[in-house]
Amino acid sequence: MTNNQNEFQKLDGLIQTLRGENGCPWDKKQTPQSMSKYLLEETNELIEAIFSGIEDDIKEELGDVLFLVFFVCRLMTEKNCFTIKDVVQTVYHKMIHRHPHVFGNVKVSGTQEVLANWQRIKQEEKKQSSTKLNHSKEISLSLPALLRAYRVSDISNQKIPEKKMSRDQVIETIDNQWNQLKNTLKHVEQSNELDQLIGQFIFSIVHLCHQSNLHPEIIK
Repeated sequence: MTNNQNEFQKLDGLIQTLRGENGCPWDKKQTPQSMSKYLLEETNELIEAIFSGIEDDIKEELGDVLFLVFFVCRLMTEKNCFTIKDVVQTVYHKMIHRHPHVFGNVKVSGTQEVLANWQRIKQEEKKQSSTKLNHSKEISLSLPALLRAYRVSDISNQKIPEKKMSRDQVIETIDNQWNQLKNTLKHVEQSNELDQLIGQFIFSIVHLCHQSNLHPEIIK
């Protein structure tokens, strides 16, 4: 047994103790749904630590996220759904399948082709999936608004490359939308038209981020 396996077992054992008869009342009442908000919070804190460049902070926040992953896995194990071992095996085989240019005979010319193959393979996997999730949606509705808009921009560029706008075209679109939005704001305070114009304007800003190789969720 490796040291890593020992450490992972210790962490899983710790969570079992917290969830046990003499454990923590708060930990014992948690569900996968109740833990989801903490996953979101800790992931954001991890991102902040990564951009800070402070190694101790990154290590600590990685630990917090890892703890929550193990915690949710333990909750699912208690429901006789799957174990942490099943999760590791699933992602291991998934990553091999999604990297045919490394583990297979597929040839790629660069990162853009890698991303295109990744999306294609991902969609094939969803079509073949036997789960009850609605895989007709390529983008999760639970994503933050800016991240969802970024994914829409990314997928549209991949699926309809001939309609991909240049950065100058996106900037021109933003100028036009801003002028239309300002004119509308002079006459109405709230309307469906105003909601739509603001939504289009925000999406164009996100689209500009995509064209500039920036991510709207992590811009400082």
